[in-house]
Amino acid sequence: MRSIKLNPVVNSNSSVVEIYAVAQDENGKDLFRIPKSNLQWQLYTDEGNIRLDTRSAENVILMPGSYTGDYAVSATWEIRDDFSLTDVLMKSDIASGDVKPEPTPGSDEDSGSGQGSWEPTPGSGIYWDVYSAFRKEMSGKAAIWAIPVYPRTDNNINRDGLKVSIPVQSLVQSDYIVLGKDPDTSGYESTLGKGMRFVSDIVQFQAVRHDNALPGQYTVTIPYKASEVSDLFGISVYAYSEKLGGWVKIINSEVDPINSAVTFTSQYFGRFAVIEDSRTVEFKDVDSLMWSASRINALALADVINGYYGNDGLLYFAPKREITRGEFIKLLVASTGEALDSDMDLSMFSDAGTVPEWQKPYIRKAVEKSWLKGRATADGKLLLAVNSPITREEAFTLIYRVFADKVPDDVEKAGFVDMDSVSAYAVDAVNYLAQINILSGDGTGRVLPKNNITREETAKVLYECIRWVAYKKR
Repeated sequence: MRSIKLNPVVNSNSSVVEIYAVAQDENGKDLFRIPKSNLQWQLYTDEGNIRLDTRSAENVILMPGSYTGDYAVSATWEIRDDFSLTDVLMKSDIASGDVKPEPTPGSDEDSGSGQGSWEPTPGSGIYWDVYSAFRKEMSGKAAIWAIPVYPRTDNNINRDGLKVSIPVQSLVQSDYIVLGKDPDTSGYESTLGKGMRFVSDIVQFQAVRHDNALPGQYTVTIPYKASEVSDLFGISVYAYSEKLGGWVKIINSEVDPINSAVTFTSQYFGRFAVIEDSRTVEFKDVDSLMWSASRINALALADVINGYYGNDGLLYFAPKREITRGEFIKLLVASTGEALDSDMDLSMFSDAGTVPEWQKPYIRKAVEKSWLKGRATADGKLLLAVNSPITREEAFTLIYRVFADKVPDDVEKAGFVDMDSVSAYAVDAVNYLAQINILSGDGTGRVLPKNNITREETAKVLYECIRWVAYKKR
C-alpha cells in the first residue's frame, strides 16, 4: 500500500456529495476500502454554510448548500506513529466529472459486517490466489469470502453465524481474511479418528499478508448443529494438522449451549470444526486443574503421547519428572507425523547399543533428518545419551531444527533476564521460539536454559509447535 485516494459519489437529485477512501498500491490500483472512522477528516473553506458530516451514514457526507466558493476535503490515515497517508479532494475534482461509483456489497471492498457469499472476478484482488486455493480444496457447497481488515481498529466479522473478532492490537497492517465455511463434511470423514464425528461445518481461514499467524490473538465462534450432539461435554473445537493427518483438540474452547456455538482464541490460521469425541484419556497423575492438563490430554487424543501403565494397571504420565533425551526425541518425532521408515545406521554413536527397541524408529528418523546430532565427549566420542535428562536449551534447539522452516532475518533478541546464560548454539532457537510465542519463560522472566525440561513442559511446548505448523499457508 502506497497511497490513499478520496472518491466522490455525486447525488444527481441534490447537491449532497458522499466521499469514501480507498487504499492503493504503487501502481494506483485500488486495494480495499478504508473505514471512515480510521481517517482524520478536515474541511477547508473560507465561509458559507457548507459542512462535512462524518457521524452518520457509511460515507462522509459533504453538504455544500448554497455555497459557491472554493473548498477542499482532506483525509489522513495514521498507520503508525511515524507514518501516515493523506489525500485531498478539491471542489474541481467533483465538478470535473471525475466521479467513481460507490463500491457495491460483494465487491473487493466487501466489509466485515455483511452476510452471504459472493464470487470475485478471476485474478481480482490480492486475495485471489488464496481464494482460488480455498475453492479447490472445499466442496461446491462451500461459501468463501475475502474480507478486508484494518489496523488501529477492532475488526468483527460475521458470516452466517461464523464470527471472527480481531482486536486492535492483533494487526500490524491492512489485510484480507479469506474465510471459508463448508457444510459438506463427507470429504473430511477419513481424517477422523474412531469415536469422533463432525457436528458443525468445516471452517477454514487465513490472512493474505501475514504469515501463518497474527501478531496477537483473535477469537472465533463456530455454530454447531445442536440436534446432532448427543453429549455436550464431548464437543470441542479441533484444528486439522496437515502434518499429523488428523485433528488436534483446541484447548480452552468454550461451549455455549444456549446459542449452539463454541468459541476459542488463537493466533494461528487453519482448518477448524466442532467435533464430538467419545474417546477419553485418563492419566492417574494428571489432575484437570493442572496448568498442563489440557495440552497433555490433547496430545494423548492425537496419539502423540501414550504414557505408561503402572504396577496397579493404571495409566500414568509422570508430568513432573524430567524427561530423558530418548523420550523427548520420541515425542518430538511423533509430533511431526513423519513415517517411521528409516533404517539409518546408528553405529557412529558409541552408545547406540543402549537405545531401547521402542525408541529406535524415532532415533533413526531424527538422525536421518539431521535433527539429532548427538553429544560430543572430551575423548572424541559421539553419544546419543538417550537415558540422560535433556536441558531446556537442548530441547529448544531440537524443536528449532525440526519446526523452524523459513526464519526471518529480523528476529529480535528474546527479553528473558537470563539470556546471557544461554549457550551460543541455542541463542537463535530461543530468540525465534520466543518471538513466535512458543516460549514464554517461567513467569519471572527467565528461560532457565540449563535446567532439565520436564515431561509436562515438553507437552506444553510440543502442543504449541503442532498448532503452529498445523496449517500451511495457501
